[in-house]
Amino acid sequence: MAKGWDIRSVKKDLELARKYRSKGDVAVATLLYNKAISGVMRSLYYRKTGRHAPPDASLAYLSSKTSLPDEVGEYVRAVMEPESEAEELGSMELSETYKGGSGNLLYMDGLIKRLLDYTNAY
Repeated sequence: MAKGWDIRSVKKDLELARKYRSKGDVAVATLLYNKAISGVMRSLYYRKTGRHAPPDASLAYLSSKTSLPDEVGEYVRAVMEPESEAEELGSMELSETYKGGSGNLLYMDGLIKRLLDYTNAY
């Protein structure tokens, strides 16, 4: 089972992202949402495999290895579509979501809620 701090850290990042989103700071909120998504996906990977995810694992890779339901996996890919090879390798650079503004932040918020619900199934 994954360490409890993994999920607590994700929830903390989620709360902070919501605060920055409410203040209109899209850039910081995007970074925090990206961090939370990565954290919850790594936690799911650990719960599924019993091993820590490779440091350079992309979210698409983690999604495929955690047996997420198709719609959740598609949600992950839609939000986190890499723009560059560096992002594909798992860097925390701003993604396309930054360019879309706060509407995409709500989308990311929903994704994290779905993933957190999914972690409870393990």
